[in-house]
Formats: sequence, structure tokens, C-alpha cells
Amino acid sequence: MVSVLEFRDLLGQGVEGLFVKLGATETLEAASRHFDFCVIDLEHSALGEAEALDLLNFARTLGFPALLRLPEVDAPLINRALEAGAVGIQVSDVQRATDVVAARAAMEFPPSGHRSVSTAHAGAGYGATGLEDYVRQHPRHLLVAQIEDVTTDDSLAEIFRAGPDVAFIGTADLSAAAGFEQAVVASRVKEIADAAESAAVTLGGYRLEHPQARYQISCSDISLFHDSLGAKRKRAAVRPIAAKWNELPSEVVRPGISRCAFGTEGCLLVMNTCEPGMELRPHSHTFDQIALITSGHGFYHVEDVAHEVEPGSVLLIPAGATHYIEPLEETIENLDVFAPARKDYMHLLEWMEGGMDS
Repeated sequence: MVSVLEFRDLLGQGVEGLFVKLGATETLEAASRHFDFCVIDLEHSALGEAEALDLLNFARTLGFPALLRLPEVDAPLINRALEAGAVGIQVSDVQRATDVVAARAAMEFPPSGHRSVSTAHAGAGYGATGLEDYVRQHPRHLLVAQIEDVTTDDSLAEIFRAGPDVAFIGTADLSAAAGFEQAVVASRVKEIADAAESAAVTLGGYRLEHPQARYQISCSDISLFHDSLGAKRKRAAVRPIAAKWNELPSEVVRPGISRCAFGTEGCLLVMNTCEPGMELRPHSHTFDQIALITSGHGFYHVEDVAHEVEPGSVLLIPAGATHYIEPLEETIENLDVFAPARKDYMHLLEWMEGGMDS
């Protein structure tokens, strides 16, 4: 079983999880084999409270860290969730520092909080652990504050000073609040990330591409189920496709770097065009990556080693290794290989239509 303290240690290295929106315990058992944690979702799902608590209990028996996401602070439910084995609580649409204070108070026993004390649950051995020992040994559970608007009632600095463990960027609601203007979204993401770093709060998000992000949620059980069914139905329709990299539609990631892709859900090739003077962003992933340099000259930094690269250079970047590319006098074209494909890159294959296995 992964304890709250052990999960905090994992968080420092970077963790990847998923939202759980279905009531099947089989979902949790399967997810525990591929993800570091899960978030039982009571904001965007048809789950009821009883189902959510059952899932938290089952996750506890699996040793699979699980948090509960709530649309607002609900002190009695927070208490029951922690008793059921949740390692933390994720609160949506945090607007004020008092939201964080209220959530933390609901998670802590007196005198620091107002959570009601009981030992009649698995976490206290159904009474086997004495009341005083249970309270004194009680860990500080994880509190995740979800920021998902272009503005908040209180400043980000005030909210983060209130003490959340993770600042989670809700990219879907943030994009809607920004009118889907990507420049506005990017500016707000940077603002949140900078404020979190200044307050020593871990950064997280949904499919968030940011070098500081250590708490990542990449999908939901429903989306995995949907994608799996879609892949199975489309596999028979996959046809051979021949193309040239310089003719594929590309997207601009940020000034100085663009990318396009070719492949299927099983194997994805991504061509990155990296220009001299581009912003360098050290980052890491929870999966392995292979990089092949097809043109240009520069350095590919992996952890503390700067590898000089040129056409024909190939690198293996292990999961968790911090890395970034640094072009010198000429543009570098870098072909990345992901098997299976990165879910957050699948939109790059939309041009393949019937030939896409996704």
C-alpha cells in the first residue's frame, strides 16, 4: 500500500494519473497497472457519493493512491473520503484563499482543523489503533487547488500562501473562459506556474505541457474506453499512407518550434522543427522517448549531460529524465518516436482521417 507520505515523495519525482468516472472496480485494478494515481471524480461524472467511497476503499486495498475531486468544499464528505482511504482532496474552481483554508480545516483534526475524529474505519484498524495514537500519527493529506479561470477573486499569491500542496490548472475550463484564445490561455498558464513556483507549490494540470508540472492527469477511464473502442473499429479501415514530412500540416508550439506527426495509436512519429534562439524548456515525461536528429547541429541535454548531435544522432531518453534540445547556428529537425502514442499528441493525426488508428 502506498501511504500518503510515500505518495508525497513520488510527487516530487513527477506522477501521472487519470480521472475515474465509472463505478467499476475493474477500472481501478487495470489503471493501477499503468498509472501512478487516480482521482475519483464527483464533479464531472454520474458517480454518487456511495460509489465514490467504495472506489476509494477498493483503491486503498490495491495500494493505488486515490484522491477525490469535489466541485466545492464539503467538510463531512471530505472526512468520509479520508476515512475511506483517500490520499488527498482536489477542489475545483478555487477562487479565494478562504476556499483553501476551509478545505484544509476539513482535512485536519483539532486543534489545527475541525475534522471529526473516529477510529471505526480501516485506516485506524477498525478501532485497533488508539484514538490518541491515530490522531498523532495522522499524515497531512494532499490538497489540490484547481485553478481554471482567467481571473480569481483573490490573487494567486494569496491563494497559494493559504497552503495547497498542488496548483492544478484546469485546462478545459480555462480554455473556455479564455474564449479559446490560445495566447490568453498560455499567458494564464505562465502566470499560474510562476505564482506556484514562487510559493513552492507543486504544479499540475490536465495534459499540461510545462517543465514544472509534476502532477499530471492525462486522461479519464471513459476516454480510454472510448479510444479503445474507436481504435478497434477503425483498425480494419487503416490503409497504407505515403507522405512527405515537409508536406504534413504542422502546429506552432511556441516561437521557434513547430511539429507534425505521422502514425497510429500504437506508434507515433513526431517531427519537431527547432530554430536557433528558441526558448529552452527542460522537462521530463513518465514514458520513454527515442529521438533521431535528421538535420541541423546542436546539443541534446539529458539530465546533466550535453550530447552534441548532428544528422544521424539517435538518443534514448528514459522516463523521468530531464531533457531539452538546444540548436546552435542552424535549425534542427528532430524525429521523436513514441510507442504507444502520446494521447496529448493524437490531434496531430487528424489529417490522416481513415488512415488513422486512434
